[in-house]
Amino acid sequence: MSNEFIENLKEFNRKERYYVVAGATEGEFKLSEAFMKTLNEKLPINCKITDRKGAFVAMDYHLDWIYASLFLTANKGMEKQCYEMPEKIVEKGGLITASQEDVDLIVAYPDLEDPQKSHLIMIEAKGDTSWNNGQATSKAKRLKTIFEYDGVKKANVSPHYIIWSPKEPSDKLDTSAFPQWAKKDGKLCHIELKMPSNLKKVVRCNEQMKDDAAGKFWKIVNTSKSQTTSMEASE
Repeated sequence: MSNEFIENLKEFNRKERYYVVAGATEGEFKLSEAFMKTLNEKLPINCKITDRKGAFVAMDYHLDWIYASLFLTANKGMEKQCYEMPEKIVEKGGLITASQEDVDLIVAYPDLEDPQKSHLIMIEAKGDTSWNNGQATSKAKRLKTIFEYDGVKKANVSPHYIIWSPKEPSDKLDTSAFPQWAKKDGKLCHIELKMPSNLKKVVRCNEQMKDDAAGKFWKIVNTSKSQTTSMEASE
């Protein structure tokens, strides 16, 4: 039995990266047993993933597409293809922003007890970069607008939000704008992202190896040990 919300998500999934990775690897975009167990440790007991093969997984998924999937599921049978957003929502930036704002990974799956209900896990990943308050607040407000808007509540979708990074964000990250459903015990749910310890990056610098975006030199930085090697920039 197909799940209407998941079918809608699939039809909006236009990221070429998804099809490039799926076409070039053996794993495609199938949820692994290990990652399913990791996610289930963070989910409420009545929201566990039980059939990993029935889960839909996609990356860099636009928030516009999530809202559209919710809307179509909630308003099934509508024949129009042009929809007007409520004025009060338009004033707040709109439910459809035509922007690239997205979540790094989504996992959607049917509820075990109620096949008409769906679960959507939205995962934000950070590896080498740090969390940004501006970005987090913008996303938090958008998620709240989308999932708490009356026009999509009848889609019967339970949202979940998880952050995936080597370390938990510091207390400096402002999470006050996130809705309550995105938190557990007042904090965003976190899972550890395992990354190699010998990763490096390149940085423009001056002759004294001081960071300089316009410098004529560049250096190699070991991101785990902060060791650097300076090299003169060349074409």
